[in-house]
Amino acid sequence: MTRTNCSSSKRIRVIVPVTTEMWNQVIQEELEKYREQNTVLEIVSLKKGIESIETAYDEAWAVPFTLEEAIKAEKDGCHGIIIYCTADPGLQAAKEAVKIPVVGLGEASFYMASLLGRKFCILSAGPEAPPNVSPEMDNLKVYGLAEKCVGLLSLGVAVLDLEVQKEKVKERLIELGQEMIKRGADVIVLGCGSILGVDEEVSQILGIPVVVPARAALKLCETLINIGLAQSKRAFPSPERKRITL
Repeated sequence: MTRTNCSSSKRIRVIVPVTTEMWNQVIQEELEKYREQNTVLEIVSLKKGIESIETAYDEAWAVPFTLEEAIKAEKDGCHGIIIYCTADPGLQAAKEAVKIPVVGLGEASFYMASLLGRKFCILSAGPEAPPNVSPEMDNLKVYGLAEKCVGLLSLGVAVLDLEVQKEKVKERLIELGQEMIKRGADVIVLGCGSILGVDEEVSQILGIPVVVPARAALKLCETLINIGLAQSKRAFPSPERKRITL
């Protein structure tokens, strides 16, 4: 991969793998605060798929259309791709499909958390569910980070309700964060890219770092572009051309 000149702009396509556009402006505003001066952000959501991702079933509906958008991003001349969901739908397939860096919110956040402490936990959006049942926990095994995570708990707030229940989200993060600290967590990963604007207060109250997936993925993607690195084609070989029927 060719290294991007510091003076030239680098385009990052942020794929929000759901059909609602309700998060696009919020995501744009969040990432604008932390982007490098020469980074151009392009936020897109899906035209087909599902409106939110909280289960493996939801994730399956998002994968083919997320992959389609990733291929389009490379064809459009983008320098990097962020898949904006901590479940990382289609991440492995997208890394095979394109040669530009592809970064998933979950993958970036979990690796960052593993550098900040000995053990981390995931506090996720979504309805009440059995502990540790989620695509994120399955992904940790693929990433080789399962032993670094003490577990995942749900806030009991649906993804589509996060903006209107911010106070409850904050209260639950503190409550569940205290429980996870007792289990040995010294870092919290917010298990949804749409949990925004509460990390500083939660971190201050609990006394441990809180990783915001949006920021982790953005900075990793920018760094990969800056130093001219992308996923290895030995690990993620380009797929053979086959007929696809949609």
